[in-house]
This record gives sequence, structure tokens and C-alpha cells, in this order.
Amino acid sequence: MKKLTCEMCGSTDFLKENGVFVCQSCSTKYSVEEAKRMMNEGTDTAVVAGNAVARNSAKLDNLYKVARRAREDANTEQALKFYEQLQLEDPDNWEPIFFNAYYSAINALNNDKPGDSVKVVGGSVSLGGNYRSGIIPAINFIGNCLDRTFNIIEKIQEYDEQKTAIDTVNGHVEHFSANIKNIIENEFERMLNEIEKWGDNVEGGFIKGSIMRNNNVNQSIHMNSMVSDLLTLVQKRKKGIDDLIKRRHFEEFWTANQSLKTSLESEKKTLTEQIEVHNNEIKAIPEKTEGYGEMLELQKKVESLTSEKKALGIFKLKEKKAVQGQIDSTNNEIAPIQARIDSAIREVQKNISSLQSRINDIDSELTKPR
Repeated sequence: MKKLTCEMCGSTDFLKENGVFVCQSCSTKYSVEEAKRMMNEGTDTAVVAGNAVARNSAKLDNLYKVARRAREDANTEQALKFYEQLQLEDPDNWEPIFFNAYYSAINALNNDKPGDSVKVVGGSVSLGGNYRSGIIPAINFIGNCLDRTFNIIEKIQEYDEQKTAIDTVNGHVEHFSANIKNIIENEFERMLNEIEKWGDNVEGGFIKGSIMRNNNVNQSIHMNSMVSDLLTLVQKRKKGIDDLIKRRHFEEFWTANQSLKTSLESEKKTLTEQIEVHNNEIKAIPEKTEGYGEMLELQKKVESLTSEKKALGIFKLKEKKAVQGQIDSTNNEIAPIQARIDSAIREVQKNISSLQSRINDIDSELTKPR
């Protein structure tokens, strides 16, 4: 009989708690049956195959548990260790892809000591690669994983899982970006101080220091631009997936409610046809109105009088006034006829307005987010 050995971390230190064996190294839990299986050798091939599948599933579950526990505990090294293993075991899952990169970035910063890349020795300054050497690799760790991470998240079919995934990635990138911008700012100030110290101790240091200060500014701008690009990419991909979720909700709703959609579209068509009938009715109103023929003759008279008035010379003030009196009198005769036409048109337009309001409601119902 073999000694019970943890499949996660290789430890043989176990305690039995609440009916299960708990690894004291990584907290992975094994049932009594699993423990017996692990300690015994030689079983039926079919049983072995079935147990292997179950073990793989249990192994993944346990790996995710310990990886997430390490995340909650802010244990960067343990989180990186477990997510590296998960990326090998579950390579098509967004979570190990993203967090393997994320904790690699954090470790790159944690293992890079401030001040290593700028030294003042014997009156000369060594700028090295400028700033802490872990900054750009850390940014690149995150940037290089984002497209693949979001491509996988895009394919998740369960809405809550998909939403949790994009919010998790977005939240961690925002947190990372805020922290690394602070680091860049601190490095910028540190570099300025080092350059000033150097410039004060060498001949011509001010001029040479000016060049170094410009380089320092450019380096800071470049790094902050890289961080901004990260945030822009995340926001773009997040919006794309948010829009995808809305579109899927919309399409699924109307697929499930096709009869309602058909009914609304049919009602809209009928209403549109009724509006067309009313518009034709409006066109016919003037001719059907009492006095319409007389009004046309009066309008011609107004046109003729207007032309006559324009033809009068600038000094024909009395004559112009007389013609304008005839125009006003004729317009007074037209007014009641036009008023009857306008009144009839308004009544029909009320019906059109009511129909159009219902069409607008239907359009809103057919297009609103689901």
C-alpha cells in the first residue's frame, strides 16, 4: 500500500477533518474513497479509466480552489504557481490565462528593487535601462494575454459567468494600471533626484543633466502611454462583449416570442396603411370644402392685384393704398374658406397622430434592450 500523497503539491502531510483527508500543505481535500484509491495499486482497467476522468475533474476543481484562495489571500507566489499549473491542465480557460499573466506581472515588479537601474558612482551616473527594469515586462505580461483572454470570454454562453469574467478582468487591469502608474511616477521623481545629484558633482553637469531630464520625461510618457493602451484595449473589448450580451439577449427574447413579434409587426403595417389613407384624405379635403372653387378665384384675384401694385411707380402712394385695400378685402373673403379647410385637416391629423403614437410604441417595443 502506497503512502497517501497529495496530487496537487506532493505533500504527505494529511489530517482527517469532517470525514475527508485534508492536505496540510495546500488544503486540497480527498474523500475516503479517493484516499483508498490513491494508496492502493492495481485495479480493473475500466475502473481505472473512469476513476482517471473523475480524478482529473477533481484535480481541476481543487486547483481552482487553491488558486482562488491564494488570490483572496493576496499570496502572489502561490497564485502564480497554481495558475501556471492550471494553464497546463486547462489551457482553454480564460482564468488561468489571465491570472498567470497577471501574477507574472506582479512578481516582475515585486522582484525588481527600486533604485537598481540608476546609480551614481564616482561622479558619473549609470542610467541602465532607465527606471525599474520590471515595469515594461509587467505591462507586457498583461497586454500580451488580453486578446486571447477576451476571445475565450466572448464564447462563454452563460450570461452570469460571462459578465463575471469581463468584470474580473476589467477590475484587475484597472487596479494594476493604477498601481503601476504610481510606480512610474515614483520612478520619475527618483530619476530626477539622481540626475540632480549627478549634475551637482560633475563639470558641465547641468547641460548633460538637461538631456537626461528630457529622456526621463520621455520615458515616463512612454510608459504611461503603454498603461493607457492597456486600459483602452480592455474597455474596447469589454464594451464589445457587453454589446454582444445585449444582442444575444435581444435575439433570444424575440426567438422565444416570435408570435408577439409577428403580431406587433402586423399591427404596425395596418397602422401605417391607415395613416396613408388619412394622408390621401387630407389631400382631398380642399376640393370637398364648400367655397373651394370660389377661393381659387379669389386667390387668383389677389395674385393679380399684387402684380398690379408692384407695377405702380414709387410715387403712386394713393393708388398703391387703394390696391392694397382690395387685396386685404379679398383675403378676408378667403380666410373663412381656408379656416374650414384647416379645421377639417386638423381633425384628420389628430387621427394620424394617435396612429403614429401607437407605431412609435411598437417600434420601441421591438427595439428596446432585453
